[in-house]
Amino acid sequence: MGKTENSLSLVDSYIDNLSALGKSTNTTKSYKKDLYDFMHHLAKIGKPLSQIDTNTVQTYVIALSKSLEPRSVRRKYAAINALLKWRGISIYGVQLPKIPRRAPKSLSMIDVNRILSETSKDKSIVGIRDLAILEVLYCAPRNGEVINIPIEAINLEEGTLTTISKGNKEMVYALSAGAVRALEKYIKASGSKVLFKMTPQNLIRIVKNRAFSAIGRIDITPHTFRHSIAKHMLDATGDIRAVQDMLGHANISTTTIYTEYQSSEKVSRIKKYHPRCK
Repeated sequence: MGKTENSLSLVDSYIDNLSALGKSTNTTKSYKKDLYDFMHHLAKIGKPLSQIDTNTVQTYVIALSKSLEPRSVRRKYAAINALLKWRGISIYGVQLPKIPRRAPKSLSMIDVNRILSETSKDKSIVGIRDLAILEVLYCAPRNGEVINIPIEAINLEEGTLTTISKGNKEMVYALSAGAVRALEKYIKASGSKVLFKMTPQNLIRIVKNRAFSAIGRIDITPHTFRHSIAKHMLDATGDIRAVQDMLGHANISTTTIYTEYQSSEKVSRIKKYHPRCK
């Protein structure tokens, strides 16, 4: 038990180091859980961290792959590899499961408008807040950038939202006219200096409830709005670089998933309407 406790203390020290470097709370919580799981695995097989090698990690990755999605396995491996590098331990050649390229789930513009329109009918302070949340989400920020926003991060005159995004990078989002109007109304009604004070779980619940009430779907999340505006902007402009800038992607290869979505959608339309496909 003592060795496990020492290993967990090491993880705690590493997590403290990540926090000091400005990593987000969500990132550090995720890393801590993943690393605790790995340390318990090492204790179970009787191997100290200082003696692990590529085979040890590969075996663990294979075991994880039997019950987890590739993306989750790769995330756990990233946490393990980062800890090992921090301790000066190098491992090479670990084979990771490939992540299938899937088109992001998105809403049609009609459905987005339905959700916003239905929410706007609720004139209570909760309805005013929820409409502001949905309008801001449709301007492409990530979930964590929408909650607990300090009032000074919003510039209504210029129509911008400034946040600290992935990698501790400042990101400026352009707000739509609808988002500006909704924010003005909510700020006036709430008088709060911090907007949308809630947990990520509460944000998800609000979005799911509003989407279900308006369009009857239960699979809509806050991130669906980010994917939706990306697709709608690409459809409207054809400018992949502009969409990359809007989303804050460091690498344009991350943004090209939306062009692949367009291609698959085009093929589906041709198969549906082409006279020789009937």
